[in-house]
Amino acid sequence: MGDIKLVGALGLYLRTYALMGVLLVALISIAIYGLIKIISKSATAKDEIPFGPFVAFGVTTCMMLGF
Repeated sequence: MGDIKLVGALGLYLRTYALMGVLLVALISIAIYGLIKIISKSATAKDEIPFGPFVAFGVTTCMMLGF
């Protein structure tokens, strides 16, 4: 539930295209993280991964790249 509030607050602060870039970076990074965890067999497909840190990583990445 906190992830939805975080993305909602970012939606009020950022432009539409910047928010899409943030979510794209967050989704790609969480997919790579999940695949690495499954391949290394330290997690299963049913384990939960928090989305908030990846959204924060997406915001940081997009701000550094100038979106």
